[in-house]
Amino acid sequence: MSKPGPNSAPAHFAALLASLREPLRSLGFRTAGQRWTFDSQDAIGLIEFQRSRASSQGAIRFTVNVGVEYRLLSNFFGASSVGAPPKIEHCHWRDRLGFLMPEQHDLWWTIDSETDCHRLSEVLSGALRRYAVPTIMSRLSAKELLQELRLPTFRGATALQRLMYLSVAARAAGESELAQDAASELERNAKGRPWERTVEVHLRKLSQMPLAKT
Repeated sequence: MSKPGPNSAPAHFAALLASLREPLRSLGFRTAGQRWTFDSQDAIGLIEFQRSRASSQGAIRFTVNVGVEYRLLSNFFGASSVGAPPKIEHCHWRDRLGFLMPEQHDLWWTIDSETDCHRLSEVLSGALRRYAVPTIMSRLSAKELLQELRLPTFRGATALQRLMYLSVAARAAGESELAQDAASELERNAKGRPWERTVEVHLRKLSQMPLAKT
């Protein structure tokens, strides 16, 4: 397969990603291909560029995913990406950059041979600094995770997953009443449903998890 020419969409896309490395590195993010990660004690923050399947040599359409993978949840559910940068599907909280911006809807950008890459880099760098990075930083602690999980609007998880996450986070924080409330709601919502067995296994494992002292 021949390499893309200097004026092809893939070459422009690669140049765009390269232009964002230093701005994000200066904020503490590490580069891994089309992903940038930020490590903290409790979590890993992620910024990930996702190309549309409809992209071609002539035009690349892409969006930007933003997420946080929590070590507590990854360790409990055995789905950690330890040893490799997480992908957006590893993240327990996730959203799209467009929803974090004033537009508050999914945004996709297109890059081709006519794109002003310098201008696009400035736009994306500004959006990442203003919206993506602060959002990630505000969600990196286990304490913040627990607060977020209390809300039915928690992004990136189904209603069932949110309750499972909440039961674990509450128990890890020593909030026994909240943990029990989440477990009880899980039981009620799962009764007679296809995921009833999944919830039973989860609650059995949860009961073996030490309750943190407050």
